[in-house]
Amino acid sequence: MGCSVLVVDDSDSVRLALPFIVENTSCRVAAAGRDVLHMITSDLRLIITDIHIPVMTGIDLIKSVRALKPPLGSVPIILLATEHRESLRVCGTDASADYSVVKPFPPEEILAVVRDAIG
Repeated sequence: MGCSVLVVDDSDSVRLALPFIVENTSCRVAAAGRDVLHMITSDLRLIITDIHIPVMTGIDLIKSVRALKPPLGSVPIILLATEHRESLRVCGTDASADYSVVKPFPPEEILAVVRDAIG
């Protein structure tokens, strides 16, 4: 894939696993939303964020990213959550997430979503 992906999740296991699952990418990781906004640069091709992260929720993070001028504000975003799929879809759609994935997920599922998001 050869691109830059930002992973935002307060779960150590997710922050460690996703860079291995999403191989051939340059992954940046953060545990809290406030750590992320300065990490959004022009080479970023995808953001993967949990809905429940400290300080700034995943929904607030998505809204902050979408408020940025393009191309930064139009980077694809995958929203992760443990919530029931329908409630996740509603939250993600309201915040303008491009995709939603319910945790736990098999590696093949998140990899397919990532490939669809970045081509």
